[in-house]
Amino acid sequence: MNFVRKCKTCGGDIFHKNERSFKYAIKTNGNCKKCAKSKASPNGVWEKNELWYRNCPSCKKEIEYIGKYAKNISINCHNKLLNCEDCSNIEISKKLTGRKIPDEVKKKISNTLIEKFNTPKYKEKFKIQNGGQNNSMYGKIHTEESKKKMSDNTKLAIQSDDVKEKFYKSHQSKEFKEKISKIHKGKTQSEESRRKMREAIVRRVKKYGIHSRSFNPKACEIIDDYGKTNGYNFQHALNGGEISCAGYMVDGYDKEKNVVIEIDEKQHFDFDGNLKEKDVKRQKEIENELKCKFIRLPFIKS
Repeated sequence: MNFVRKCKTCGGDIFHKNERSFKYAIKTNGNCKKCAKSKASPNGVWEKNELWYRNCPSCKKEIEYIGKYAKNISINCHNKLLNCEDCSNIEISKKLTGRKIPDEVKKKISNTLIEKFNTPKYKEKFKIQNGGQNNSMYGKIHTEESKKKMSDNTKLAIQSDDVKEKFYKSHQSKEFKEKISKIHKGKTQSEESRRKMREAIVRRVKKYGIHSRSFNPKACEIIDDYGKTNGYNFQHALNGGEISCAGYMVDGYDKEKNVVIEIDEKQHFDFDGNLKEKDVKRQKEIENELKCKFIRLPFIKS
């Protein structure tokens, strides 16, 4: 006895080996193998190359499933009209747009992430997974062409008007300034800490062989003119490089006569035209360190 039935899609003959498989096929009313692989079945899913697929109800994109229970999962997702990952992210983004997360929730999320990732065990695990030969860039070197391409893309991104406008709005907004103010409110650095940071900058300046962090060539001319007129030989940024004292770089210094000279530009004064407190304090520290004479001259543009 032959167990034959018709495919509901193409009408072709489907042969079954025994009566049991034949009855089950009539009950499920399935397609032939050819149609099952190429066309969607009535339950909204289909098989192709041992993978199961369904269409996203929103964008109609094919969603792929793999594994032992791929067919059941795909059918279940199809029945529930679940979107693909991209469409789901768009829906979530729309729901969260304009929504402000409470500070308590932010703190809870932050603590959870710290507990999970900021642990010696996780750090060691991450180091092993991404270090040495496990690193995707291990033994690889970017070509000059690749470096230039990355550099050009970065410059284009940074210099675009949209990025500049977005950056300016976010960093000049009242909310951003208040946020930064709250973060730094009540925090003060000790004098020792400030001095260490200044000395670190001085070491970096010397290490890379530059005269100073920044200097004004016009100020150097004023120092030279004053030195010639009054019999001083000042060392400055354009004459041997600025010297450091008490963690500060001074504009000019005559070692033989132990005299320090500073050129006061507009940033050294407050709105009332008085020398800023930090500059007065800086002068006292330098005087205590060198036991020197201290000369201050105004910066006059020629």
